[in-house]
Amino acid sequence: MARRKTSRKKQLPFGHKLVLNQWIVSLFGFDPLKDHKDGKRTLRPVLPLAKIVKDAPEGMSAENLHYFYKTLDINLQADSSITRNDLLRYEHNIVSHTLAINEDRERPIVWKYYQWLSLLFAEIYLERFFADRDALLEQLNDYVTTFNAYWTNAGYETGITPYELEDLNKLCLQNATGSGKTLLMHVNFLQFRHYAENSPLKHDLTRTVLITPNEGLSVQHKRELKGSGITAERLLTDNGDLFSSGKNGLRQVDYTEITKLGDTDGPNTIATRNLGDQNLLLVDEAHRGMGSQEEHGWFKSRARLSEKGFVFEYSATFKEAVSAAKRPEIEVDYVKAILFDYSYRYFYEDGYGKDYRIFNLPRTFEELQFSYLTACLLSFYQQLNSTLSYSKLHKWQGEDIMQHIVLKG
Repeated sequence: MARRKTSRKKQLPFGHKLVLNQWIVSLFGFDPLKDHKDGKRTLRPVLPLAKIVKDAPEGMSAENLHYFYKTLDINLQADSSITRNDLLRYEHNIVSHTLAINEDRERPIVWKYYQWLSLLFAEIYLERFFADRDALLEQLNDYVTTFNAYWTNAGYETGITPYELEDLNKLCLQNATGSGKTLLMHVNFLQFRHYAENSPLKHDLTRTVLITPNEGLSVQHKRELKGSGITAERLLTDNGDLFSSGKNGLRQVDYTEITKLGDTDGPNTIATRNLGDQNLLLVDEAHRGMGSQEEHGWFKSRARLSEKGFVFEYSATFKEAVSAAKRPEIEVDYVKAILFDYSYRYFYEDGYGKDYRIFNLPRTFEELQFSYLTACLLSFYQQLNSTLSYSKLHKWQGEDIMQHIVLKG
């Protein structure tokens, strides 16, 4: 007797699994499940919402309200769970934090539409997280049930399990390199502090720790935090000094490198057990820690530090890191925590990315160095002077080209 063939469900791609992001989109009256197709083209769940604000002018009106807010307020869906009063409250908070980080800047930060939406999504989540965690859990799991049923009927396996309370204290932003993640981090810190002010967590948090990949980025972060008016100091490795100043909580950001977190104290390492589990973590390049066995240790250390606190993670490549890790539990953890997805594909489609060309060099770089650098300078010159005709440029040779570029540049 012939065996009956069993139909195996297809695995739903990572980009379709971002249930937290989709749940927030659904609060605005859109259905990310039914509206994910435009003919044969798959649409981002956030696209119907993004379309409303994308073409609005950047910046603020004379009333200190973002034009993005005004456009969304006018076009708010009739069945939106987010009311106009909610939207105005969130906007006031975003404006307040934006003005705070701009206070000492010569060139004020002006948000792009995707940055403003990222901050709006954080407002929505944090308000619910601090107001009623059990209600937030119930709402998310209702959406997970609907989400899983939809894709199961479509022949897909999602692997997404219900949220637990301990899943709610992590938010991730998957934003392309160059899209302003650092500035969003600064405002996320201020947003968290705002909502924590009237909660028990305010006094329980030991410190705010920014975790970076290396010392160079730590120095850069300190400089940029100072530009935003946020105090930042190195997290000291000396046990004698580590607790001498008491809890910093949400008053300042202490930064360190991921390589300096370990199981034991040493000349250049801090035992994570000494830092407790009630910290607010800001993790830059958060995809690190999902690969090698050594990095798995760092990943666990980060989790211990925020077990009873909260964590914001930032990366351009969560999707790629999760895929490389080949650990289903990590994938589920991240699809349930990614608040906003503006990875490079969408960054490029919006016109912010860079075009590139690849040339295969037939000889060693040393032999072609002059020609290669000349080509780079010519390309730069063309960007600066787009009116210059290619035919005229093509006639110049060697040092004449270099001299012309130097004189014009």
